[in-house]
Amino acid sequence: KQNMGQINDATNEQAQLVQDFSEIIEELTLLSREMKGFMHNALK
Repeated sequence: KQNMGQINDATNEQAQLVQDFSEIIEELTLLSREMKGFMHNALK
């Protein structure tokens, strides 16, 4: 039973990491889009 608890905790932790990672990727995508727009305007 203790093993199941540990596995469950690990799974929850992993799910949280994946979620955090997804948010970071999303922010980087937005940032890179803004940078592209900025560079485009700067080089006009």
